[in-house]
Amino acid sequence: MTTPSSIQDFQVVIVGAGPAGATASLFLSDQGISHAIVDKAQFPRDKVDGNLFGNKVLDTLGEVRQGAVRQQLEASPHFLRCGGGLRMVSPKGSSFGLSWAGGNTGLGSEVFTMARLHFDQVLVDNLESPYATVHLGSAVTQLQQNEQGIELTVDTAEGPQRWRSQYILGADGEKSIVRRALSSQPSRPMDDQANTLHAYYSGVLEDRDHPYSAAYLISNQKRSFVYVVPLADGTHKVGFISTPDNKGTALETLLDDALSSHPALSKRFANAQRIGDVGIWPASHNRPALDNVSGDRFLLLGDAGSLLVPQIGFGTGNAVLSGKLAAETISAAIAVNRYDAEFLDRYNEALRSSIQTSIQSGIWFKRMASYPKVMTWFVEQTRIRQGFKFLFGRKGDTGLKWI
Repeated sequence: MTTPSSIQDFQVVIVGAGPAGATASLFLSDQGISHAIVDKAQFPRDKVDGNLFGNKVLDTLGEVRQGAVRQQLEASPHFLRCGGGLRMVSPKGSSFGLSWAGGNTGLGSEVFTMARLHFDQVLVDNLESPYATVHLGSAVTQLQQNEQGIELTVDTAEGPQRWRSQYILGADGEKSIVRRALSSQPSRPMDDQANTLHAYYSGVLEDRDHPYSAAYLISNQKRSFVYVVPLADGTHKVGFISTPDNKGTALETLLDDALSSHPALSKRFANAQRIGDVGIWPASHNRPALDNVSGDRFLLLGDAGSLLVPQIGFGTGNAVLSGKLAAETISAAIAVNRYDAEFLDRYNEALRSSIQTSIQSGIWFKRMASYPKVMTWFVEQTRIRQGFKFLFGRKGDTGLKWI
């Protein structure tokens, strides 16, 4: 491999073009800040994800490109409003529902589903800008900080390139090279993770006039549940989230057992067929390390900053929001020529104030799911909404801001 001799200078480099990185790029372009964005993947590409999004996503993306990105999402044939709300189903098959439309559930009426294959592509299609240099199918292989900035080696289709940036935004996922090189935030230990299995199914029983998403608690598996999300093409995204206690059993076996034995799932999946291969990804059991998502010249976004909701595994809403907050922080830093960790810590503070409710919801769910009998009792109570109001202390607000 040849070593590049010249170096390209950028004011900002974003590593990762998923929801967090792409959102940061869109906001930086709107503010006229020149930057590069790089991702090792070629798009379109699918992603292991729940494919369920809330108003946090639409509201944030509605602020860029004069609302054009939001409009494109809503006009897509792959966009499905989930007007039937969310159903939480006990191991015995009883359930309660939370409607998105009307009231003040904290989710609004804008909850929708969309495969990440299509969602991410809408964002990537909007990256082109006089202020953005886009490199897809290119991987950052080396990264180090010095007095002049942060130097990177990037393997591109044209060969290796050397870049130097004054700021770097790490939006490159769970195994972030930016985090490993610059942050004190450690990788999550294995006992802090739950495996999540994701697959697509056809033939799932559904109310097509009022499509709904559902989470099914599994009685014989601690802190485990199956969620089922309808998609616009009539298929369903199915996820199985399981505690590390169950890692000795193949996740596919656990999911198949749940689909055949759970009284509500067995009815919905009686004639269902799995489409393609399954995907597996880790989900955090504990709260994010928000004290370690910034430092001298760098910010960590989305999964790179462990911003997914504990136990639940939803993270796209927090990722998109982190992209906006990161762009705002960098814009403020550039205005006063600041690169230090003390100034960039305002990003940490903004995250804390913005995603605390979603994090606490995940922690609550984790604690309740640790006691299956208690969780089953809770689900089966007829005054469930009053229970949520009591827990979160807000009139009419369930606090379920996971997405």
